[in-house]
Amino acid sequence: MRKIIAILALTTAIFAGSTLYYARELARERESKAAVPAATGGSHPVLDSAIPVKVETAHVAAGAPAPEPGKAAAVAPKSAQEKPKLAPADLQFLEWAADPAKRRRMLDEQKMNLRRMNQGMDRALGLNTGEYERLLELMAEQRIHGREIMLQCAQSPDCDQARVADLRSDQALELTTLLGPERKQRLDEFLETAGERMSVRQLRGRLADTDHLSDGQADVLVRALSDERNRVSSEMAGLPNGPSMTFDGIPFVVSASSSFDDYMEQARAYQARMHRRAAEVLTPAQLAVFDQMAAERLNTVRYMVEATVPALAPR
Repeated sequence: MRKIIAILALTTAIFAGSTLYYARELARERESKAAVPAATGGSHPVLDSAIPVKVETAHVAAGAPAPEPGKAAAVAPKSAQEKPKLAPADLQFLEWAADPAKRRRMLDEQKMNLRRMNQGMDRALGLNTGEYERLLELMAEQRIHGREIMLQCAQSPDCDQARVADLRSDQALELTTLLGPERKQRLDEFLETAGERMSVRQLRGRLADTDHLSDGQADVLVRALSDERNRVSSEMAGLPNGPSMTFDGIPFVVSASSSFDDYMEQARAYQARMHRRAAEVLTPAQLAVFDQMAAERLNTVRYMVEATVPALAPR
């Protein structure tokens, strides 16, 4: 079992390492571009990097003469353009979503996943059994419908982009209608602390019976860790690069000039802040297990950094 856990941790580190690699390359590209004055008016750095630019590709018949210098080749009308091809799994998803019986199976699977991933949500929102089931049904349907809309738009050049743009606000309104404004706010807060709640569940599972963490303690600890994470995020948002990536709950500011020690120091500093907040809630014995989990997470981060930037790893 320990070998399996180690393999999974290493696999996660490798995937996260590739994320860090691309983040470093993006940081290097941004830093090089920053030295070049803009040729036109100002731009929005967040929007410019977040919104993909649609490039029209010219379709020229085989054997047709090349366009004259300075003239662009004619662009085929949208009706003549090929539809983007979806992956087989995406095509199967759309097929299942269109079949009432198979869609019902997908809804039941989504409800089971939501129930497992959000233990205690009914208690946090004050829902009775019927209300909780209706909430799970709506959230499951929203997940399926959201993916359905995205894939349909990806498949069709004539997709109404407003459907995608309005999806988030439409789903938020549906949840507010079902729960009411106050419980919808509590739902948002509950979902936003998913990472902290998972960590606290793992902590409770590793504590000895004599060091049991009560539900009240667990709730206070989740709020404390979430509050500190939000403080760190706000501080990082004021930095030139901002938080570039998050791995295993630890945010990093990635720079082309960052060294191995830089990344490890960021991770240690973040964990030190979490330790201080946890110490406000936990007993010494509980805190010792919390710190043990933090040390294991730091080792995973080390694997990730070493796999990403071997040249920066300590000799």
